[in-house]
Amino acid sequence: MSDPTIARRLPVRDNIKRRIRMLRQNNQLVKVPNDQNFSSVPIPLTKTVRQDQFLCCDTGPGEDRILVFTSVEQIYILQHTDEFLVDGTFKVVPEIFYQLYIIHGVYRDHVVPVIYALLRRKNKETYQRLINEILKFAPR
Repeated sequence: MSDPTIARRLPVRDNIKRRIRMLRQNNQLVKVPNDQNFSSVPIPLTKTVRQDQFLCCDTGPGEDRILVFTSVEQIYILQHTDEFLVDGTFKVVPEIFYQLYIIHGVYRDHVVPVIYALLRRKNKETYQRLINEILKFAPR
């Protein structure tokens, strides 16, 4: 944070985490799996708040599991753009995954996230496998 006045007004990180845990417990939210060999993603975590399908690909239990989340609208954008930006982040993923990999498409002069993928590894083979999985449900 470059502005100390803003930083002072933000809640302490531990307080934010505690508040999120309390909200999850009070709202009886579905627990995120913490075993890399979990058999399937809990149904409530596969849909959007409008009950649209969001989990598009699950390669199955194991060390190299990949989960891909996207919507019908996002697939349309993915298939109708030639410009992509990608970003991997590591601090927000469930413990059993290594990174959240986000693919953005440039659509109508806007950058729009089109794919959210949870990956267990960060290597060329994993990224190639992700692309191959995406091409199965979003061919060009």
